[in-house]
Amino acid sequence: MTCLIPPSFRHGNRVGWLSLLLLCLVLTAGCSRTRIAYNFSDWFLLHRIDHYFDLTREQERFLSARVSALQAWHRQHELPRLVAALGELERRYQDGLSAEDIEWVWAQQATFWQRLIARGLPDFAEFLTMLQPEQIRHLQNRFQNGGGWLVKQAALDEAELARDHGEWLREVLEDWYGGLDADQAASLPGELRADAGWVKLRLANRHRFQQNFLELVQAGGSPDGLHQRLSLWLQHPETRWLPGFEERLEARRRQWQRWMVRVDAMMSPAQRRHALERIRGYRLDFETLVEEG
Repeated sequence: MTCLIPPSFRHGNRVGWLSLLLLCLVLTAGCSRTRIAYNFSDWFLLHRIDHYFDLTREQERFLSARVSALQAWHRQHELPRLVAALGELERRYQDGLSAEDIEWVWAQQATFWQRLIARGLPDFAEFLTMLQPEQIRHLQNRFQNGGGWLVKQAALDEAELARDHGEWLREVLEDWYGGLDADQAASLPGELRADAGWVKLRLANRHRFQQNFLELVQAGGSPDGLHQRLSLWLQHPETRWLPGFEERLEARRRQWQRWMVRVDAMMSPAQRRHALERIRGYRLDFETLVEEG
C-alpha cells in the first residue's frame, strides 16, 4: 500500500488513515521497505525538485549537499522524536481511537512539519536565487501540464467519484485492520462521502498556490528576503487560500475525525490488535534507523 503524508489537513491535502497515524512520510508499506524508503529520501527529494526545475549541475551539487545535511539532521534529531511519538500512539491506541487521539496526532504532525520547514527553508530560498529564466518557464510548464490524483478525481462524474472514493476507503481499512467482514464493509459510516464540489475547490486552490509561488519566484530577491516571504506563507497558508476554502477544509477535517472514531469502534479486538501491530512495527523500524545512525 502506498501512503502519502502531506504536511497536514491545514494544507488541504488528501490524508489517508495510515498517514494520520504514522505522522511521517512512508512511501511503501512494510517495515524493511520503510527503512529503504527513508534511506533513499534524499534521492527522492532531489528527483522531485529536478522534475519541477530541471536542475543544472551546479544546482544539483548545491542541493545534494544541503539535502544530505537535512537528512542527517532529521535522522539525529527528528527520528528519536518520531519513535517517541509512535510509542505514545501505541499507548493511546490500547483502548481504541478517540477524537482526542486524532487531535493529538494532528498536533504532532504539524509540529514535525514546522521543524522540518524551519530547518530546510533557508537552503531552499538560497536555491531559488540561482534559477535562470528558462528554469522558471520550465516550472510554469510543469504547473500548467501537471496531472496527479486530484486532476483525475476532478474529471470523474459523481457516480465514478463515489465509486472511486468508496473503493479507496475500503482498501485503506482492509490494509490497516487486516481485512473487513461483509457486514462491516456494508455498514461503514456514510458521512465521509465523495464530494465533487470539494474536489474542484481543492484543485482550484492548488492552482492558486502554484500561481502565487510562481509569482514569488519570478519576483526574485535575496535569500533572506525569499526566506522571510516563504516562512510567512507556510506559517499562514490560509492567507493565500480561496474564499470559502478554510471553512470547507475544517468541515471536512471534522468529518474525518468523526468517521475514523466510528469506524474504529466497529472493529473487533483482533482487528485492533492488527492495527496496533502496524504502529508497533513502524516504531521498531524507525528505532532501527536511529540505531544505524
